[in-house]
Amino acid sequence: SASTSSGSNGNGSQAASGATLPAADPSLSAFRLLDNAGYTAALGEPVVAIEDDGDVPDPNGGHRSVTRVATQSGTIFRVTLHSTADETVAKSEFQQVSGSSDPSSSSSSVAGAGDEAAFTGGKTVVRKGAQVLTIEVDLAGTAQGELDQIKINGGDPTQALNAFEAKTQTLAAPLAAKLSGKTAPDQVVGLPDGAIDPCLPGADAVGAIKRIYGVSSVQTTYVQGESPPAIGCEFQVTGLQTPIEIDTVTDAQLTAAVSPTTSADLFQQDVQGSHPAAADANVQVSPLGEFNEALHTDPFGWIIEINFPERSRQQCPSPDEIAKGEEFIDEMLKAIGDLKNRVPESTQLQQLADKYQQLADDYKAQADKARAAESAGSCK
Repeated sequence: SASTSSGSNGNGSQAASGATLPAADPSLSAFRLLDNAGYTAALGEPVVAIEDDGDVPDPNGGHRSVTRVATQSGTIFRVTLHSTADETVAKSEFQQVSGSSDPSSSSSSVAGAGDEAAFTGGKTVVRKGAQVLTIEVDLAGTAQGELDQIKINGGDPTQALNAFEAKTQTLAAPLAAKLSGKTAPDQVVGLPDGAIDPCLPGADAVGAIKRIYGVSSVQTTYVQGESPPAIGCEFQVTGLQTPIEIDTVTDAQLTAAVSPTTSADLFQQDVQGSHPAAADANVQVSPLGEFNEALHTDPFGWIIEINFPERSRQQCPSPDEIAKGEEFIDEMLKAIGDLKNRVPESTQLQQLADKYQQLADDYKAQADKARAAESAGSCK
């Protein structure tokens, strides 16, 4: 697929005011703590992938970064680094997570890691200065399959689960040695290599929302996407209790993920799973329950998903709400297209892009038909 962006971890990005957020310092990135060799040495088995899930300002202050690490045996470790704005916050967070302030909690100390470290609740937590590191097992793929098989055979998976979780302790010391321990008082953002900025810098997404929804105030906030390694942006619109969220992920991110895939495969899996009647459509509308407009498109090797605020399951969105949502979808398509067009491409890639654009137009037409049929059948 044609490349859509040359963004990388540390690139500046749009802030709520339209200014550019400073680039995140590498010392704030969980992804940059250890390489494959370092993880392999610590875990005692080969590491096949280290997934960068980005780093964004934490809503409670400071900065939060997430990475996932996949081993050859199939175990996936999730490493979260919270660089707080004040060391007292880090100390309080460590006490809360480790349960050290609760005598009834079960926790054991981990030696040689940071200023303090503990294994508790199936995870390892480390504090060094103003930074708090949490290491967990992400029960997916092979690890989850092993536990499920034990259950199928009539056994108790508790012991196997404990063994998976206990291995998080082996990462405590080598990861803690890489921590700076410094505070992170300023808002910064780091996008993974090849990511598209979900807050759409230069695309005037905020202006589009103001015009479509007739509001004067829109605030944007970076978030980790709901489905890693996607990166998200929340648009808080005046008058809407729940923000509109945009998640983006590219082929560059997906091929480097702990479960490698492509945008084309992910597109088909997601759409077929959610809307089997419109498997080829790149726009989906669910008129009942939550009012979510989700756009998935594959023309240029990326996927964007737009989630709108929740609604009562007994109330359908009004025609006006649907019209606004469709108009916003169109604005975002154009914005992403503008981003792509800023990247110089060879003639061959441009021809391929033109072909994909025609496919996208065809998908849109199919989606409109599916949307009309679904709305007519669901909202009577």
